[in-house]
Amino acid sequence: MHKIDANTAQNIADTFLANEVGNLLMSGEPKLTKKGKLYWTMPILLGNARSGLLGEVGILRVDANNGRVLFSPKEKEKVKQNAKILFHRNTSSPTVS
Repeated sequence: MHKIDANTAQNIADTFLANEVGNLLMSGEPKLTKKGKLYWTMPILLGNARSGLLGEVGILRVDANNGRVLFSPKEKEKVKQNAKILFHRNTSSPTVS
């Protein structure tokens, strides 16, 4: 049995992403996974009001027993890099020849 439900895990993930990684990021649908322990695993999604959902830029896990976010500094840098690339790819104005 896990103490943290899917909705709570997603709220924890969204708060973490907004405060620690970037304000254009949000978590996708949580899936309960087991890797020794139970975790809620969620895709990290990039989007904004003008362009809508741009795509997935990483994965985040939340411990299903205590709500702790499992996300290393290396993962954080990779997500920021992926988000920057995806953002620029989807918001660049086409060049006129």
